[in-house]
Amino acid sequence: MLKKKLFRDLWHYKGQFFTIFLMVFIGMLAFSGIHGYMDGMDESAKEYYKEYNLQDLWITNTNVADSDLEKLKSMDHISDVNRALVLNAKLKGYKDVTLETNVLEENTISKMYVIKGEKYASNKKGLWFDSYLAEYLNIHVGDTLKLDVSGQTLKLKVKGLVNTPDHVYFVKDSTEIFPTHQNYGFIYMSADTFQDAMHVDVTYNKAYVDVDKKNNVSSVKKEIQKDFNFLSVTDRDNSFSYAGYQAEVEEGQTYAPVFTGLFLMIAILSVMSTMNRFVRQQRVQIGTLKALGFKNRKIYIHYIGFGFMISLIAAVLGVLVGYFTIGQFFIDMEASYFEMPNIHTTLLPIVIQTAVLVVALISLVTYLSSRKILKETASEALRLEVPKVKTNSLDWSVKFNKCKLSTRWNIRDIARNKGRSIAACVGIIGCTMLLVCSFGLWDTIESYMDWEYKIINTYQYKISLNSDYTKEQYDHLTHLYGDATSKSVAIEFKNKGKNETRSMLVLDGKDKLNITDHNEKVMSVQSNGIYLTEKLAEKYGIQVGEKVTWHLAGDSSWHTSKVIGLNRDPQTQQFTMSKKYFEKLGYTYRPDSIYTNKKQKK
Repeated sequence: MLKKKLFRDLWHYKGQFFTIFLMVFIGMLAFSGIHGYMDGMDESAKEYYKEYNLQDLWITNTNVADSDLEKLKSMDHISDVNRALVLNAKLKGYKDVTLETNVLEENTISKMYVIKGEKYASNKKGLWFDSYLAEYLNIHVGDTLKLDVSGQTLKLKVKGLVNTPDHVYFVKDSTEIFPTHQNYGFIYMSADTFQDAMHVDVTYNKAYVDVDKKNNVSSVKKEIQKDFNFLSVTDRDNSFSYAGYQAEVEEGQTYAPVFTGLFLMIAILSVMSTMNRFVRQQRVQIGTLKALGFKNRKIYIHYIGFGFMISLIAAVLGVLVGYFTIGQFFIDMEASYFEMPNIHTTLLPIVIQTAVLVVALISLVTYLSSRKILKETASEALRLEVPKVKTNSLDWSVKFNKCKLSTRWNIRDIARNKGRSIAACVGIIGCTMLLVCSFGLWDTIESYMDWEYKIINTYQYKISLNSDYTKEQYDHLTHLYGDATSKSVAIEFKNKGKNETRSMLVLDGKDKLNITDHNEKVMSVQSNGIYLTEKLAEKYGIQVGEKVTWHLAGDSSWHTSKVIGLNRDPQTQQFTMSKKYFEKLGYTYRPDSIYTNKKQKK
């Protein structure tokens, strides 16, 4: 009998129950979808980095000699070391395509994930090509490519299309915000292949270090810096690829709980109001059931069944649909930026636990809604409900006695139903917050673009210079395009007993490249110290007026400079100094970039 009544009431009050279904469904849809792709990104990276052995430390030097290799391998807590020569090459036959060319001695660290073609082996002749760039350029396994490497042409066959864990996120230069996978990528080849094609011995300028345990990475890094005079030793946190991917994961983990938590809270509040109203409408039916001899326990189970059944179906469907639609949509979008071949959505226990919690809360709300009526006797429940009028609520409405009757009536109902009124207010506030946040995000992005490209970077074109240009070539370019220039260098500085690695911008950008203060106003760059961005200052606990001890990567001369200002930058977090101050320290300024608004000639 009660089962028939359950389905009959569900159909009779289908509008109210559909509202409950929809709110729970949308709430779990958002929660499952966002968690599905954010947790998926995190779990995919952990699996990829572990299985293909992402390096713990990167070493850069003009030459990592055989003696350095043997000494590194003999150090405590170092499991393995690989050497590589990394240099840029041009891909002939394609317009403006640059390839980061990796010449490997062996490949036991940051191993290749083969999408198509042959597995890498050091005795195989040919090259292994970036799968993302290959797809855009329509390059296939078996194609023969011509490379311009330091003025020499290499003709090599494509053996495989690959990805590697240290090339998950990378851009051509600082002018690109997101990777496009259209004009820049990577290739791998063996040292034997390179030597046979170039007729020279390989001089390795990189070494990749695998540390036995994560806890030992910091101590091993310090030991290497102490025992060797390498240009730089960096860990994963300072790797552009690793840090860029982790930043995206952390960003999602920051907003996901807020957004989905707010949505679920609104859903539960709406359900509470709807179930309260439904049970009140069932007052006479409850009285009739009691009069017929049904025990309170059976009636409780019957009414809890309404909330339980609707919320269970909605929660299960919300989890599944969110996981397979929203989660997959966002993971596919992320996969277009990040070269993570095994990227996939993940359904972690927290999603199932949340669904169970939502169903339990709604069942509890239904129970609490019916408990008050079930405490009454059958005769009391069969009578119309007499509202309990409190004196203070009447007095409160009397204060508005000059208002219309309808207004006073509404005020009286608000006073008598405080819980429902509060729930309605919280729900409206939550919905308004979601709307404001979404439009605010859109406005923030537009503001960011204006700040980045109308105030900081006011140039139209950037000319990137090779390191071996002559004075005549430089003079010719500045004559054509102006002398707004800059130079980016890697530095290592001391901070609270630790050596940190960052980039330094040596600026002579005139009005083409600027730095801005906290209020996004252009700052003049003085020549008596250094600047750093506000985020870096906050991260490292550095204040204006303090002194920073630093040196250029590869230079043993340490300098102590005063921090004379903080600048804000929405894109790049780095140190900045003027060209004059750089030259005061005894260095020769050789810019690596020219900024202009003139269209480049052939």
